[in-house]
Amino acid sequence: MLRECHRVLKLGGTVVGFSIHTPPSLTPAQEERATELGPSLVCGCESPQELIDQAGFSGLEIIDVTARFRRTCSAWLAAMKELGPQLRRELGDGDFEDELDQKESMLIGIDEGLLRRSLIICERR
Repeated sequence: MLRECHRVLKLGGTVVGFSIHTPPSLTPAQEERATELGPSLVCGCESPQELIDQAGFSGLEIIDVTARFRRTCSAWLAAMKELGPQLRRELGDGDFEDELDQKESMLIGIDEGLLRRSLIICERR
C-alpha cells in the first residue's frame, strides 16, 4: 500500500497513517504469541521505519501511541459489552464474538508488550 501511495503522491507530499507492529528483538516464542494476539501478518512486517524506507518515503516522524490505543481498545470493549444485545442483532452472533475476541486479544498483546501502535508521518522524496 505504501508503494502505491508513493507512486501517486506528488513530490513533497505527506502520508499519515497508523501501524500495529511488534517491538524489535522478540524471541520466536514471543513472535508466535504476538501472531496469535494481533492482526494478521503482524509479525511478517518490518518495522515502520523499514516499511517507509522501502516504499521510498522519508520518515518525518514515528510516534508510539500504544498507550492511547490501549485506552481506545478498552473503551471499545466496554461499549461492546454494554451494547451487546443490540450489536448482536446488527452484526450477528458470530461477527460480534469475533470482534469481541479481537479486541480482547489486542489488549492482552499490548499488556504483554508484544504489540505496539505507531502514528507514522512520512514524505515522498
